[in-house]
Amino acid sequence: MSRPCRWPFIGWGGTACTALCAGADCPMAVSPSPSSSPPPSPSPSPSSSVPAVPLAVDEHGNRLVSFTFGVEHVLPDGAPMPMALTALWHGGEVVVVRDRERDQWELPGAQLEPGESPRQAAVRELAEETGQVPGRPLRFVGWAGFLLGPGRRAEYGALFTGPAAWRRAFPAVRSYDEIAAARWWDLTAPLPGRVSGIDRYLALLTRPENAA
Repeated sequence: MSRPCRWPFIGWGGTACTALCAGADCPMAVSPSPSSSPPPSPSPSPSSSVPAVPLAVDEHGNRLVSFTFGVEHVLPDGAPMPMALTALWHGGEVVVVRDRERDQWELPGAQLEPGESPRQAAVRELAEETGQVPGRPLRFVGWAGFLLGPGRRAEYGALFTGPAAWRRAFPAVRSYDEIAAARWWDLTAPLPGRVSGIDRYLALLTRPENAA
């Protein structure tokens, strides 16, 4: 039996929580409470339980287990929130980067520096990794809940999106750089090498309607 969602959460095509993640395994689910007891407060955590089928995975065993709408300045509870990701679009394509260590194509992203907000980190890393600049302020989409690595370390990441006013030249790549390449991608054309299933999933959530 499906159980009610703590917060609305989106998947392919904006599907509701109970359609994608139902029952005792849903990390977003709330156990029914007796009428005499107050309901639990909204505090979904990617570590609260492990869904039978994650929303997306990558080749390194990382899992995307939830994605929730939220308020940008209200950070989620239950796990650290150390990262920010950006899906920047232009002409029906999103900019992606190939991480040298993980050897896969991903969305530009960053660990937050001390005192930095998720938005500041997203804009900084987008410029550093791709040389691209949003055409207007980025739109906050929501919080992605991850279980990372063999130990299934729980973390959240903030997802932002927006359009690029135009395509700028990508930065020159040096052999010791963290980013080995950057390019624009329509989410369907073959890329040279692996693509993170997690980042493709997140990019699809932000895809402009006129790019479908």
